[in-house]
This record gives sequence, C-alpha cells and structure tokens, in this order.
Amino acid sequence: MAESTAVGPPDRKDSAMWIFQRPSPFLPLPREEIRARLLPWITTRDIVGSAPYGHLRPLAPGLCDVLTLDLDNAALPLPDEHLDSLGELDDLRDRALANLRALPVERHTVLRGAGSIRFDVVRGASVFTSSRALALDALIEQLTGAETGPDGALVAMPDRHQLAFRALEFPRDTSLVGTLNALAAHARAAFEGSAVRVSPDVYWWREGTLTRLVHHDAGRPEFTEDGAFEKLVRRLAETTEHNAPTH
Repeated sequence: MAESTAVGPPDRKDSAMWIFQRPSPFLPLPREEIRARLLPWITTRDIVGSAPYGHLRPLAPGLCDVLTLDLDNAALPLPDEHLDSLGELDDLRDRALANLRALPVERHTVLRGAGSIRFDVVRGASVFTSSRALALDALIEQLTGAETGPDGALVAMPDRHQLAFRALEFPRDTSLVGTLNALAAHARAAFEGSAVRVSPDVYWWREGTLTRLVHHDAGRPEFTEDGAFEKLVRRLAETTEHNAPTH
C-alpha cells in the first residue's frame, strides 16, 4: 500500500527500553501527580498477571484494560489497594480517559490501496499509543475535524506503539470489505514484527465498544461472524448498487 506524507518525528526504535514493572507497595509520587499520570491501558490478561486487579475490564476476546501509571519509559498497572487512596473508581476512569485523550499525536500516516481502500496509522513512543482505541472518536476528531458516525470505525492494535483505524462513512464507504482485508494484513504483519505485541486482530469500534471482526488463527485470518456488521456491509452494497449510474 502507498503511504502519504507523514507528520511528526520518526518512529521510536528502542522499544526494548520499555520495561513492564510490577506494582510496588510504595509509590513515591504525590497523589495528584499519580492521577495526572493515570491512563487506561489495553493489554492481554497474561501480561497483567495474577495481582488483584478487580477494576480490570474485559474489552474483547483476549483483551482487557487496566488503570495504569505512566512512568514515561515504564507502565505500572495499579492493583485495587493503590487505587483506593486516589478516589472513586468511576472518577478515576474518567480522569484516566481524559489523560488518554490529551496524549499528543506523534506520527500520523494514511495508507492507501486500490480504489478507495485506505486507513490511518498513528505511531508514538508512548506504550499507551494503542490504548487510544478506547477514545477513538476523540482521536478521529483531532486528526480529521469530523465526528465519528453511528457506524463507528475499524481498528487494529498490533503493538503498543501503533494504532490503525478507518472511520466508517456511510454511504461513501464502498470499499469496506477491501479496507477490512487490507487492515487485517497490516495488523498481522505489524504484530509479527514487533517485540511489544498487543493483538493481530481487527475490531469494530462503536461508541467505545470493541467487537472482534477478524481473528488470526495459526497465521490465517478468520472472519468472526457478526450480524450487525454483515447488515452494514449489505446496506453499503445496496446503496452502491442503487446509486450506480444507469446507461
């Protein structure tokens, strides 16, 4: 696929510098600074481990999010015992999401394929870059100035430093299936080439909810049946056929 002109600094290559740190019984930071560094982190359940994260939320098969402290070159998931002194859980989630929305966009590119196939890729040094899928509507508005429609967006989180997505624009998205296939190929390649993997799969984002559409099983992409998405594909196909010029 062709790549448009990128804006922002080049990708950070020293991913090995990122160190996953287990929670310490003592956090030598003021309470307000901890709240300012609190972010929701999309990860896999096996990465978090067996510590008591009662606030952990399942997002989709294989993925969850956990409230985590951003220590610049490290991620520190906070167990419930540390959150209790920081405030009410709902308030902490709101604060963490606001912090996530405030992250800068370091590098944004648009990959294009045949016809109208295209999708956006955001890369950054932060290990929370892929977690911006939790606030994808805000990111899309920040990059394009447009609000995300009711049909949502396709999104992939192949590694911690990358997020790929395509906002769906009914009735103009006539290349939905082609874009889904291209995004799936991109996600798998990026996942396999990364040392800080998240998921090779592709998801459908709607109002903060993730539904897995493409699952890579033993290297082969498999479409996960979803009735609502299939209806969207048919609706787009019918609209395209209806609007096709007649001779």
